Amino acid sequence: MRLLKVCYKTTFYTAQIAMIFYFVKFLGIRFSIRSSSVDGTKRYVAMQHNHGRLGNQIFYFCTGYVIAKRLGRTLYVPYSQSEERDFNVMRRMRWTTEIFPRLKPLYTIFEQTTINQTVVPLAYNTTNQPACCLYEDPIKLVNNLNN
Repeated sequence: MRLLKVCYKTTFYTAQIAMIFYFVKFLGIRFSIRSSSVDGTKRYVAMQHNHGRLGNQIFYFCTGYVIAKRLGRTLYVPYSQSEERDFNVMRRMRWTTEIFPRLKPLYTIFEQTTINQTVVPLAYNTTNQPACCLYEDPIKLVNNLNN
């Protein structure tokens, strides 16, 4: 029984090391960011950049996707080529879709200047401050005609 535990731990650690090497491989790659062409007939919801760690990134992506889906729109990730932080966020998005290829059709990437956009406040508390973990149904925004 002890031999099985040792083998299991060794295999587990080997898998972890392999995953780390696989991730480091991606760190060395520089991604060129190309914006997708804007479809004038589609409507979009922008994902607000979050420069947090992986858990926060996943939370923002998931909530952005669900809001876009609820409104019948497509999630897009805005970026600015002049912003180093945006480049890092975009690079992480590319890595994520290489690791999880089924995420690729769920969003698109546009340069921020190519889209006319209207910012609509969502999930603010009674004192008009951004609120974490506050559910506000986005369906009330479905008729926003500006974009």
